[in-house]
Amino acid sequence: MKIIKQSRDNMKKSEVFKMTQDANIQKMSDNVGLRLDITDWVLYSDTNSKGEEHTILSIACESGVYATNSATFKEQFAKIVEMLEGEAVDAIEIVGGVSKNGRDYITCSYVGEK
Repeated sequence: MKIIKQSRDNMKKSEVFKMTQDANIQKMSDNVGLRLDITDWVLYSDTNSKGEEHTILSIACESGVYATNSATFKEQFAKIVEMLEGEAVDAIEIVGGVSKNGRDYITCSYVGEK
């Protein structure tokens, strides 16, 4: 596993473990419509059981940890982080949709302060 980016530099190893390896991490795609009041986030790469490397975004909030490898979600989240120029991303909503090809996808929407 390799950390690519994170919300703060001084994260404890236990916090990183909880956000990247813990058995209680929930899939964002199973939680469309949920508002996440963000405490921390980590973007990392990891290798799956087939030897394929994937980039995963994991977000921690009071209700748990949620993760996704959705390119659409990760791109939108990166835009939010970039536009806020180092300010904390307080809260987002997991948004679902259907592509022109009829495939389900998820993204996120910035919903402001906690």
